[in-house]
Amino acid sequence: MTGPVTSGDAPDSRYRRRAGAMWDMIDLMAAERGLSVSGLARAAGLDPTALNPSKRRTADGRMRLPRMETLLHLLDAAGVSFSDFAGLTEGLTGGKKAGAILRRPVSAPAAEAGGALLRVIRFSRLGLPDLFDRAFLPTGRVADRQWGEIRSPVTLTGPHDYAIRLDSDAFEPVFRRGCLLIVSPDVPVREGDRILLHAPERSGAPGQAFPPPVLAVMADRTVTDRGVGERMVRPLVAGAEAVVLPPHDDRVVAQRITATTL
Repeated sequence: MTGPVTSGDAPDSRYRRRAGAMWDMIDLMAAERGLSVSGLARAAGLDPTALNPSKRRTADGRMRLPRMETLLHLLDAAGVSFSDFAGLTEGLTGGKKAGAILRRPVSAPAAEAGGALLRVIRFSRLGLPDLFDRAFLPTGRVADRQWGEIRSPVTLTGPHDYAIRLDSDAFEPVFRRGCLLIVSPDVPVREGDRILLHAPERSGAPGQAFPPPVLAVMADRTVTDRGVGERMVRPLVAGAEAVVLPPHDDRVVAQRITATTL
């Protein structure tokens, strides 16, 4: 049974609210996993522009919804069940704040989904020696207990991907304590990507620890008076100032965070 439809709760109004909540939830799924919406689309095997704002409305301004096939691909890429998505979207429709909704656990893909085994380490241990080679690719052996091992929550992984278990509150609300970050050194970094920035001073002495890395967002590329492009990153720490990275400085390594679980 449903109550009478009042002028303030017309079917068209309910449709707009629910459609808006669905797109908001898709945006939140991408953000929670350290992805742009185009990154989530790519991870789902879709055209990178499939989720652009221009694709969300028809020519006459009406809200357009993704097809069910598209939605299922997005949920699979984000590791969210259909029931979780429906419940969280209904919460957004009811006016709950995003933070309150996203504190609910979102299910990760089951191990049988076929994700590869990845090296994993706690964030607080990233400064230990001999974890990375000179190109900052993971090199320590699991057998030496430098790294742990975990099955990837995503089905598509690169040959040098590794995982970080965040054991710090410093990067909230973007990344929560306890979440798992998937770092993909082989994936190009673009403006707006969440990144793991390895500290600008490398250690050349065997057995000596690297300075601890930082989680950040790749910001705009600036151009100097000499016409040289400089990269700018914004650390995901409250009060931290943006940092300009000199071009062609191989002491600075930015690696893209391609996925994260709650």
